[in-house]
Amino acid sequence: MSDTMINMDFIMVDVLNVDQLEPNDYIMIDGEIVQVTNVASIKNGYVIAYSNDFGEDDLVEVDDYAQFNLYVIAE
Repeated sequence: MSDTMINMDFIMVDVLNVDQLEPNDYIMIDGEIVQVTNVASIKNGYVIAYSNDFGEDDLVEVDDYAQFNLYVIAE
């Protein structure tokens, strides 16, 4: 496997509520643009599963009112 990172340029196109997110959306979490892999409702909000540029998967819990910047890959 190569140690070279893929460099992608992104453009912010919208702001979405957490309940509008879908798998394969690109959003900003902790200053990093990540790809959503799943969004699940829990008792006090939502759990977002995501993958970063290194292929590492992680989860974050957010409340019902969380909003995220939506990005698309610039062509």
